[in-house]
Amino acid sequence: MDAANISFTFFPCAVGGKRTIRSVRKEGLLHEEFQSAAFARVGAGKSESERRYAKMIGRAVSHLRLWRSLVDSNIHIANIVDDREDLCEDFRPRRNDLLARLPLSLDFVCLNYRWHRGHLYKLRASKNTNNNKNNNHNNNHNNKDNNNNYHNNNNTASAKASQAEHGRFKGHVFKMAAGSPTRTPLHNYVITWRWAKRMLQIAAGWSDPNIAFEEYVFRTIYQSPQLRGFRGFGAENGTLSVSD
Repeated sequence: MDAANISFTFFPCAVGGKRTIRSVRKEGLLHEEFQSAAFARVGAGKSESERRYAKMIGRAVSHLRLWRSLVDSNIHIANIVDDREDLCEDFRPRRNDLLARLPLSLDFVCLNYRWHRGHLYKLRASKNTNNNKNNNHNNNHNNKDNNNNYHNNNNTASAKASQAEHGRFKGHVFKMAAGSPTRTPLHNYVITWRWAKRMLQIAAGWSDPNIAFEEYVFRTIYQSPQLRGFRGFGAENGTLSVSD
């Protein structure tokens, strides 16, 4: 956490057993038809497939409860990170640099986008880069007659440039739209209040336990004419974090 330069507020993960499925239905977070079908898939939780499915249910419920918490608390934007995610060094300044170079009207950003295909998005130039160019220009202009001062100020400018470069996002960014992969991992992502609310509405229609939660959510987003205004982006895997 220290290397990533970030602090966390922890949110408990759900265990995907039958008790959780019952409680989530009472909470109104999942489709009524989902319970009986999910019960059959979870079974007694003894086989590998049953345990794997229970974990998927647990992850889905955790995200649903998180989204509801964001909406109820009126949190404008949040970064949700799975505790198994390995954050890269200087995660916070790199993430902030990325967000500053994306449209202000963004809805969702996957910070560990595993699919290196789709619609490449060209980021705006980093403000740090422009500031460093201006600083270098001013130092060279003001001290061109004094070699010693020129040398010292140049070193200072280089140090500042190196420091700013260290906190910059580097990597590809993809625009998430129709044709993008639907198996988008929800391990590390930024979501707005508006889209946390919409995700809850979308997830309420998830009634087929044979379709993975993430796949259902993003397939619905890409296929629904009412959701064509979705402004989602994916940062290349490994640029900000990696999963186990």
